[in-house]
Amino acid sequence: MDTFIRSKDTNKSETQLNKIINQPANGSIYLNETYVNEKYGRPINMKFVNSLKANFNMDMVGSIVVHTEDWKSYEILDGQHRVELLKQLFGTTHQISCLVLTGMSETERAQFYIDYNNQRKPLTSIEKFKARIAAGDDQAITVHEICKAFGVLISGVDTKVKQLSFPIVTAVNQIEKIYNAGLLGRTLDVISTAYKYSPDMGKEAFGSYILENVARVIATYFDKIDLDRLETVLSQQSARTWNVRVSDDNVTLKSIGGSIRIVDAYNKRLHKENQLDTALLMISRAGTTGSAMPRG
Repeated sequence: MDTFIRSKDTNKSETQLNKIINQPANGSIYLNETYVNEKYGRPINMKFVNSLKANFNMDMVGSIVVHTEDWKSYEILDGQHRVELLKQLFGTTHQISCLVLTGMSETERAQFYIDYNNQRKPLTSIEKFKARIAAGDDQAITVHEICKAFGVLISGVDTKVKQLSFPIVTAVNQIEKIYNAGLLGRTLDVISTAYKYSPDMGKEAFGSYILENVARVIATYFDKIDLDRLETVLSQQSARTWNVRVSDDNVTLKSIGGSIRIVDAYNKRLHKENQLDTALLMISRAGTTGSAMPRG
């Protein structure tokens, strides 16, 4: 059977994918021979399985897609919730008909998983990021390595289940944006240091908006800001204080949220010559998170 190979020609790769998806079942396997590759496979959502069980009929099972290297165990590429449902209803020794693919590397299987699921139920940003790592995506791998270097976990990537204890980030789209601005390492370091003695902060310490706000402050005042002072300022209030977004309809120098609030706190009790010019921050809001800088 032809395997799916990712092509730079989008139309060609989609044609290959559709060709595979539309093939009929070509094998029969036992449920206990199946497994999910935890490097990129979705964790089982029992609430979803139970909802399927409550409205079960055989027509909903559809086509299960698996891959095998030894014809003894089968990695589920599509249908893991339906497989779990069948296990609960009929036992693990029940046989099912499925589409069996062979000859694919793990990188190709991870890419197939991304493309296949994008045509069906969309992957979450974290599920897609996890699969991109397994598929060998350079940026996803580098972002993950930077997070690990600063002791920050990515929920659903470095943990098997959703975990919200410090230090952990769930905003993968935001950390990639900050990485592209060349600010990820500095931003993670500042927030990690600020809240290392407040582990109860959970996901708030690395929420989407606090990441954005801290990164913007660092980018705007890159050559002037005292990062030690910034860490101290952040630590003096709950991470929730900074994990807010300034309304685009009300961006004022005395806004009650966002990066402007951080700068206001930073400037308190400083001599005027050492204060950060808030006007520069207002200008930076009209652009990106920061100008191009070395990665990290």
